[in-house]
Amino acid sequence: MNITNELKKPNAAPMILSALVLPGAGQAMQKRWMPALIFSFSFILCFGAVCIYGIKIIYIFYTLPFTPDSGIPKELPLSKVLISFVLSILIYIISLIDTYLANLRLSTKWAKNRLNGNNPDSC
Repeated sequence: MNITNELKKPNAAPMILSALVLPGAGQAMQKRWMPALIFSFSFILCFGAVCIYGIKIIYIFYTLPFTPDSGIPKELPLSKVLISFVLSILIYIISLIDTYLANLRLSTKWAKNRLNGNNPDSC
């Protein structure tokens, strides 16, 4: 039995972290640092854009009745909010799929090692 070849039994914690905390948290738990940074920063940027454009729309909405002869504003960032929101959801879903597939690969590797007798049950 070689200690360096032993693998821990994979669990669902990375997927739960990615689903509940932040996209990229599951990748960080799996010690996959580059995907963790990419998913986290891209989600934060897209969701930040949703918040900023949403605040602009709310500001325009609440200042509308107080300005005389304002009419309907020409530049509402509705398309920008929608695009940023859809991108945020896509990043979230892709992060979950990536975490799941990485966990599946680790589980397969762990099971093969266990079947070959290389890794005793470490639970």
